[in-house]
Amino acid sequence: MELDVLVPDPTVEADPMTEAILTAALGRFREFGIRRTTMEDIARTVGISRMSIYRRFPDRDALVKAVVLGEARAFFSRFEAAVDACETTDDLLAEGFAFALAHSRAHPLIKRLLGSDPEFLLPYLTTGAGPIITAATEFLAGRLSREVEEGRLGPVDLGLAAELLVRLVHSFLLLPESVAALDTDADARRFARLHLAPALRGAGESAKDGPGAAIRHTDRGGT
Repeated sequence: MELDVLVPDPTVEADPMTEAILTAALGRFREFGIRRTTMEDIARTVGISRMSIYRRFPDRDALVKAVVLGEARAFFSRFEAAVDACETTDDLLAEGFAFALAHSRAHPLIKRLLGSDPEFLLPYLTTGAGPIITAATEFLAGRLSREVEEGRLGPVDLGLAAELLVRLVHSFLLLPESVAALDTDADARRFARLHLAPALRGAGESAKDGPGAAIRHTDRGGT
């Protein structure tokens, strides 16, 4: 599935000037944070007037959203590259989980905003995380469908499996303190093989009873 479909921003017209504005905004946000960056700063960096920015982004919040969604699209592209050579589904989960943790920990914008402007970032990770989780779920479901089609993964409820994995990973990104050892890429790969892979196979068991079976079992008290 195309990334522009997964993480759309219909208010932003894809043209060279818009890309220049987003690039300048990302650079300023990384260096100075959002609170200390004004539309005038960004306009000066690009060499245009503030009105040229406002014609594309009605306010700073809209610009911040566009930058965050752009970084989400970039993440999906890099994730795909990171797992492209994986020969098994377990390898995919191990490399994907290790990449997601390492990428989030080292991402300069995330590090800057957590340190200086957490109030701007946290909504995208908590109460406002819905669009990103939905996009990540659809992206991963599409990737898992390839595993099924190519015979590396048995029948599985793709939506359930993808959402389960995304929410597990999201919880570790949001609250990294854990009894699980996840300090290195090797730790992350080991964790994925021991815990994420069985969770995926569990979603496969649910698929045998049809979509939503796991929920129906819960409603029946697990019988």
